[in-house]
Amino acid sequence: SYGPPILRTLLSTPPHGDAVGIGYGGGCRAPDKDLHLAVDVRCWAHDRRLPAGLGQFLDFPLQKQRSISTLPAVSGRREKVRAIRLSLFHAITRRRQLQRVEHIMCCVAMNAAQPFPLSPLSRRRRRRVMWAGLALALLLSGWLLFWPIPYDPQAWTPQPNQGFTGIFTANQQLTAITSPTGVVGEGPEDIAFSADGSFCTGLADGRILRFAADGTARGLLASTGGRPLGLIFDAHGHLLVADAERGLLSIAADGAITSLVNQYEGVPFACTNEVDVAADGTVYFTVSSRLPVSQHVPAVIEHRDDGRLFAWDPATKRTRLVLAGLAWANGVVVADDGESVLVVETSAYRVRRLWLSGPQRGEVDIIADNLPGFPDGINRDGHGGYWLAIPAPRDALLDFAHPHPWLKRVLLRLPKWMQPAPKRYALIIHLDHNGHPIESFHDPAGGFAPIANVVAHDGMLYLGSYQHDRIGRIPAP
Repeated sequence: SYGPPILRTLLSTPPHGDAVGIGYGGGCRAPDKDLHLAVDVRCWAHDRRLPAGLGQFLDFPLQKQRSISTLPAVSGRREKVRAIRLSLFHAITRRRQLQRVEHIMCCVAMNAAQPFPLSPLSRRRRRRVMWAGLALALLLSGWLLFWPIPYDPQAWTPQPNQGFTGIFTANQQLTAITSPTGVVGEGPEDIAFSADGSFCTGLADGRILRFAADGTARGLLASTGGRPLGLIFDAHGHLLVADAERGLLSIAADGAITSLVNQYEGVPFACTNEVDVAADGTVYFTVSSRLPVSQHVPAVIEHRDDGRLFAWDPATKRTRLVLAGLAWANGVVVADDGESVLVVETSAYRVRRLWLSGPQRGEVDIIADNLPGFPDGINRDGHGGYWLAIPAPRDALLDFAHPHPWLKRVLLRLPKWMQPAPKRYALIIHLDHNGHPIESFHDPAGGFAPIANVVAHDGMLYLGSYQHDRIGRIPAP
């Protein structure tokens, strides 16, 4: 009954499964008198000895007096057993020195093939930890599998990603991007040029800024109070704005804002995205999804084909639905000949073409498919072709999850920082007059990324971004 608690426990615990046996002998006349201990330790081992350095903890001789051959087999295997008697002669005379015996016993326990039996209290703690861990795992699994979410993921099987091969082979042609304006503010996604060469851009805080042809700031044109995305000047010099939150707007030269349309059949637009004007004045614009722009990542994961392409007639002031069933409808551009309109499906990695006139009128075909990234804005190149911006490469985890709605639900239940997110990579693609990719320009380091729009003007390419704080510019090839 004398000594540290661990020593009393070890000496008083009976052998468990013949794994360890401890015998205690000796006597004690008083706490401050001599104490004689004799301890037998039997350890299961594969021909294993007690550590040779055990003696360094003792101030007294360590003697190996005898050995025992074998004990009964365990689980069909016979184990070699070593029995070592440690004789401690008149070694401990003070209570503090029993701590040394405790340390020795711990060393023996740690080097035994089987641990010393746990006390009932230790077993209870072990069970509590086990049950607590199991309960936590069940709660976490239930949350990931069954917690309600405001999304309805759809099954979709993408084509195998070809990656950066062929005409998409990585290069360094976007590493020398400069800025004509310097810092302008967060998110100058699109750039629109007027007839005199000046241009405007919209920022994340709703401001629309004006710049001279040389990039000199001319101040604020207007503030929409929403999030301006696509921009284009019409034939009357009015700036048409696809505002994600406020719909399709028109801004006069004096900054007066007119709302053209912000709903269809009584349902407000959730995310008006891009805009272009045909030669006859018809305004084509996209509404990406039923989800707002702030939830574009969940919308891409969800992959609901609820994007739409609309046409607004300036003469009748009426809006008509031109094309539905688009996977995050994004960039839109009218062909130079006016016979077709191209629309980007970001979530499906492709560009569609809708024929407006001619023998194929009303037909829809896919002209750029299985792209190596998420396409965004598309604009004319001035020579019958198009420039397509790719703000981020495809995500392997997302491609794997797309055919499995249950797995996408799990991804959507994760915290935002754990969900698939766009990777930094600068990429633009040049398309021919039929919309087929012919060349690509890269910066794998993503120095100016993400690129959301490429606007050709006066021998230069102007680059917009929904995250950068400036407009980029490079010479057109």
